[in-house]
Amino acid sequence: MGGAIIRRFALFPLMLLMLLLLPAGMVAQTEASSSKYIATYESSTQTLTFKKFVGETLPENSVVVEDEMTVEDMNEKLGNSTIVHIVFDKSFSTYTPTSLRSFFKNLTKLETITGLEYLNTEKVTDMYNMFAFCFKLTSLDVTNFNIKKVTNMERMFSGCSKLTSLDVTNFNTVNVKNMMRMFTGCKALTSLDVTNFNSENVTNMSYMFYKCSKLTSLDVSNFNTKKVTNMSFMFSYCSTLTTIYVNDKFVIDKVTNGSYMFENCTNLKDYAPSKKDHNYANYKTGYFTKLVGKNGDEKIGAAGETLATDNLTLDDNKNFVSYEPFAAKAVSYSRKMKEGTTWATLCLPFEVSLADKNFRSFKLLSADDVTETVDLEEIKTSIEAGTPVIIKMKDGATNLSISEADKEIANEVKNAETSNGNYQLQALYTQKMFSKDTDNNCYIVKGDKLMNPAKLLKETATKSVGSKPFRAYMVDNSSAPAAGARMFSISVGGSTTAIEQLESTADSKAEYYDLQGRRLQNLQKGVNIVKRGGKTMKVIIK
Repeated sequence: MGGAIIRRFALFPLMLLMLLLLPAGMVAQTEASSSKYIATYESSTQTLTFKKFVGETLPENSVVVEDEMTVEDMNEKLGNSTIVHIVFDKSFSTYTPTSLRSFFKNLTKLETITGLEYLNTEKVTDMYNMFAFCFKLTSLDVTNFNIKKVTNMERMFSGCSKLTSLDVTNFNTVNVKNMMRMFTGCKALTSLDVTNFNSENVTNMSYMFYKCSKLTSLDVSNFNTKKVTNMSFMFSYCSTLTTIYVNDKFVIDKVTNGSYMFENCTNLKDYAPSKKDHNYANYKTGYFTKLVGKNGDEKIGAAGETLATDNLTLDDNKNFVSYEPFAAKAVSYSRKMKEGTTWATLCLPFEVSLADKNFRSFKLLSADDVTETVDLEEIKTSIEAGTPVIIKMKDGATNLSISEADKEIANEVKNAETSNGNYQLQALYTQKMFSKDTDNNCYIVKGDKLMNPAKLLKETATKSVGSKPFRAYMVDNSSAPAAGARMFSISVGGSTTAIEQLESTADSKAEYYDLQGRRLQNLQKGVNIVKRGGKTMKVIIK
């Protein structure tokens, strides 16, 4: 008997230790199980708020949120109240559903959703019907959605008829397979940017933009439709749509149903009611326009067997970018010269006839580092597309105005080198900034000189100078460009006229010298030093 008592006392410390440990485990389990995500309805404001809740007893008018539940499901448990506003609290951001299928569907009285950035979508694969038939929503902020795992976006915004803006530019749609009816009935949208959509895995695009009746243009130039089998009604009843931009990856090779693709798209160029299926989903003989470039913020589209745009108006305040060559039925460019400016540079992406122009055009022949003189040769007939030239205005002209018809547009520039390759004229279709400290191998026409930025900005605190589009600058290509502030005078080959010209270099009052300082009787071939009155100049005779 005594032995039994001893054994019971020996077990007591072990039992006590177990009792001490047990409550801690139980408390931890209770806290974990009492952490919930809930939706609470406030009748006075008709607001449903989503948040994280820790506790055992739910607040009044609350329901626990579980994966695959919809707001309709929650509202049924809350007594089918009228939901006008939805709020997502920051604490809800750790809730990670795998499906948001029909989540906001049929909330026909819903007017606002606040804090949508706290709806965590990183694990979501299904967004079918997510906002469908939210008739009163006028805006949605889905810019923070992470949708990289989503495969189904069918009807996602279908029937959101009052949405006036929708930013989906951050959507990563690489895994999406279904975009059927994605924007169907978004009748108030006047613009929709889907240029970042990756559609390489999409198989269904039927009704995708159906009845987006206020869209005037749509850019699907990033779409790759190699796997799409259904394009039926894709753009149908987009009655104000005038332009659909595409690229060569928008194909119909696997389409088995393309019926009524363009039904009632009456504002598309050359639309005909009998031509409405997927066979007209091309830019050669159909309704599409190929995106071939940008003129500032404006898209440049071309169509036809020979790619052509109707009109191209170039502007000094718009950068010009061409993705490929195309033609323009009409093209123009104008420039207002600064007062007192005679010399300038020019480079246009189309051929310019020099007949009856108010300027002369010159190409760069050579640049002499010793004499710091560049030599030019006049172009008499036309300037080739994309070719940089130096121009001189005639008779005090101050307006440059060029218009041409039926011209090829060059997407690449043709830089003009000197015969020895040490210097070249570099063409610009876009604005460029030149640094005072780092661009000393570049020379910009300023007044009657070609100056590098250090020379041009000498004695100023300014660090850089800009050049507008459709200009050119000279570049020193040598392996060791000269350092420091430099400038070149410019001479015109074949005559005795230079930019910093005297009224005449060939009269009795002029004195001529060679580079060694020897007096000459007259101008000779090569470099001449001409003194007249109190002025000295360099003249090159070819």
